[in-house]
Amino acid sequence: MNVAGWIYDAYLEGDQIVLWVKSDDGQALKLTDSFPAEVYATPRNHLSASQLAEAVEQHPLVESASTCMRYVQITDRTRSEVLQIAVKPTGLKKLVYDLEAFGGCTLYNVDLHPVQRYFLSRDLEGSGRCAVTYDEDHRVRELAFTEQETTPPVEVATINLDSEENATKQQLEDTRYQIITTAREQMPALYAFLRKHQLLNNYSLRPLPGRLIIHTDTLQSGVAGLDEKSRFAALPIGVVAAWGPARVIDSRQCREAVIRGILIPRTRAGTARNVLTAREVAYTDRGALILSPRVGLHENVAELDFNSLFPSIIEKHNISYETVLANGIDHTRRGFLVEITERFVQRRQELKQRRNQLSEESDAWRELDHRDRVLKKHLVSLFGYSGSDLNRFGNVFAYREVNRIGRETVVAAMNAALGEGFEVIYLDTDSIFVKRENANLNDFLRLARKIENETGFKISLAHHYRYLALLAQKADPQIEAARRFYGKLTDGKVYYRGIELRRHDYPLFLKGFQEKLLDIILEAETASEIAHARVQKAIACTQETVEKVLTGHLETSELIISKSLRMPVERYRSLFPHVLAAIQLRQHGQQVKPGDLVDYVFVDTEQANPMKRISPAEFAETYDADKYAEMTLDVAESILGVFGFSRTQLGFKNMRRSFWEELRGERGREILLELYATWNRTDPAVSGFYRFCAVCDSAQVRSPQMIVTHSRV
Repeated sequence: MNVAGWIYDAYLEGDQIVLWVKSDDGQALKLTDSFPAEVYATPRNHLSASQLAEAVEQHPLVESASTCMRYVQITDRTRSEVLQIAVKPTGLKKLVYDLEAFGGCTLYNVDLHPVQRYFLSRDLEGSGRCAVTYDEDHRVRELAFTEQETTPPVEVATINLDSEENATKQQLEDTRYQIITTAREQMPALYAFLRKHQLLNNYSLRPLPGRLIIHTDTLQSGVAGLDEKSRFAALPIGVVAAWGPARVIDSRQCREAVIRGILIPRTRAGTARNVLTAREVAYTDRGALILSPRVGLHENVAELDFNSLFPSIIEKHNISYETVLANGIDHTRRGFLVEITERFVQRRQELKQRRNQLSEESDAWRELDHRDRVLKKHLVSLFGYSGSDLNRFGNVFAYREVNRIGRETVVAAMNAALGEGFEVIYLDTDSIFVKRENANLNDFLRLARKIENETGFKISLAHHYRYLALLAQKADPQIEAARRFYGKLTDGKVYYRGIELRRHDYPLFLKGFQEKLLDIILEAETASEIAHARVQKAIACTQETVEKVLTGHLETSELIISKSLRMPVERYRSLFPHVLAAIQLRQHGQQVKPGDLVDYVFVDTEQANPMKRISPAEFAETYDADKYAEMTLDVAESILGVFGFSRTQLGFKNMRRSFWEELRGERGREILLELYATWNRTDPAVSGFYRFCAVCDSAQVRSPQMIVTHSRV
């Protein structure tokens, strides 16, 4: 039997790979296939490869052992004789354990994902359309991917657990949907719902076989974005959906290594082993170049951005793990990293060209835009990952060399701009902000062409600002802040970075307030109008908003703060608000695990007992008006501080900014409370902490000194 479609999920079940195919006729088809798990070994202790093969063949789990020629290290120029060992997937872990205990060999290709092993063994890319031939038992006979590029037509069901229970159950039972998605914070409740209605399959890696359960954050780039991610990793969507960039890049690098005949070392076994003196580090490890922004309001500013600068440097200068040494670059062979970079830089250019031919309102344009964004993220991460100690092939010299050339490139761009009479008001890694009196769009475009000719790297006009406000740091208004600005483009759109509106965890009420301030400031016709009438109007809006907050009549749903729990509650050494909320949720019988978003509201930050300072959002009935008034003023200072605004103008004290100010205030009280909690040996995060909070309440503790006294009793 034959079927054409898309492999959207795969996983190991016993010794077989399970493949889920979405066929052209809309059916989800389950197929299986078997394969041997292969590892490689190089002999040690004066053994030859043939002697090692004789010894390994005696192991009962080994199906075959034969010698072959491979590059042992990525830096090798000649192949060596190594041992190729085949074993059933279920016996792999035991075999590796026994061979390591044997000690006569070094193992490679050990810590690969099972699905990755399968696709590498069949030389498959793992994404895109495919043609499959299978028998009556649904076992795969032939499998090949086609060149045709289309987004997998998988159906998505968005689950809202607040809806009618029967309707939700019907959605989950409907096999038309291959992807089940819900908000991150509702994931625990979704699994509880599945258990309640006995929809979970406890004998499979997938709770709902044939369907993927992911949260909406993972699906931000749509199915097209997930497909692009799977193309980079050369694995199906279901495998890589929740993977971060590092793991996706590692998957692509492993595939490239297999194609080249290079053995795959274990993770954390990179080639960067050179020991450097402090002087050498100071001269070689300087990172990217950032010039502090000129804080203030600027008119008619162009942001010129190099197109994929770091990937282009890798490609142009042959920078790779095996080509960059402490004393320079080896140009006698084409780099491993260059091959990967070139392929996906070219693909990104093709995606852009196709996107530019479409209307921004079309679905096709949005799909290509999602693909481009995903690809950009992974190409940038490819450079950063090159020097990581988690990179199995990593070489820190390659990372430093890219940075060095990047610094020289942006300095050349800055000098070209200065030579043309432009002011450089900010420079950040691969972008440069310039202005010149009476400059027009053509002047900025001519400058871009000049920079491109002098540096050899493509640069384009990313944004043309009518007004641009470069901001200071929140912690210290006397210090400039990188990547923190807002402005109005010449096409009327508002663009910003580094302010509260960019934060996913910030309360909706405060985001709305900040948007309102931006509208007030940026609707001006001239810079003079902004600095005078508009700023005063924004200050009046701030005062009105603060008074509204202080009345205590806002809905708590507008004031929710969301933070991700990054590790188990017991491992936190500081009692952050979201940790306190997680503890309270556990006391209410709710499961809270790492990765969950914890929603909370400040209810009384002056309480001596930290447990009473916040409340999980679902239990919050009131809010701390003074705390949210302070947060409102923080938002206002982000936007208006560049014009000299301070909360003292409205009668409030300046916010604490230094470490010592924080320590002398409520931070000191929280730290000491936590110290007492950690002294309890039974359950420091819960039982001892609650007992101490009760002591604090009864003693009306209000100062760190009093807390220390009580902790010694």
